[in-house]
Amino acid sequence: MLKTQKQSISVIVPAFNEELNLADTLDSINAAASDRDLELEIIIVNDGSQDNTGRVADGLASKDGRVRSLHHQTNQGLGNTYFTGVKEASKDYVVLIPGDNECGVETLAPLLDALGTSDIIIPYPVNTEIRSRFRRILSKLFVSLINFLAGLKLHYYNGTVVHRRDMLQSCPIRSSGFVYQAKILIYMLYNGASFQQIPIKLNRNKARASTAFRFSNLVSVSRALTQILLYRLFRREEWFST
Repeated sequence: MLKTQKQSISVIVPAFNEELNLADTLDSINAAASDRDLELEIIIVNDGSQDNTGRVADGLASKDGRVRSLHHQTNQGLGNTYFTGVKEASKDYVVLIPGDNECGVETLAPLLDALGTSDIIIPYPVNTEIRSRFRRILSKLFVSLINFLAGLKLHYYNGTVVHRRDMLQSCPIRSSGFVYQAKILIYMLYNGASFQQIPIKLNRNKARASTAFRFSNLVSVSRALTQILLYRLFRREEWFST
């Protein structure tokens, strides 16, 4: 796919107890977009925060017409928060940028530069040394296992993936667990979506420990991994979408 028109992107910002980081996150998004000819909307989804995140989100939206704030009354997790934003997105592309400002300008700029070149833009971090050794090992094992089960060769599955909005909104995957983005990617690629993988750098000052491998997530991850293998073997969409 070649760039033939002005690009546009909806940035979904999930925020759970991020009152101290939310404004900086939007500053990073705006800084990355400022030198590029594109239309931008930012959708903040306050995921049942217990601090002043909701008030901060509303304040940011009141100051900038490109920003909207949505609110979950209770915490629903990253996957459901993502799909809340996807449903409301209106631009050509959609990306999730965490509200903790882990993704600075160095993360966002390469993704924005690649808009219009493929259906999916898949980032992978190259400065993983800012993360703990334990997290790096688990991440490599996770990627290797999904590649093995799915028969793919991606560098990363859980990053700030950019999707064409029309394809994402029509995608049947609505899994709320940790593996939701991996399942979306597998479904899209199996169904012929074009993609490219882009190296990015994470914000050294804001990167923090992952909660992805807590015991509470093990059951949903195990279920998702089983679904991935079954989908590869049988392509039964109804077994894979939730």
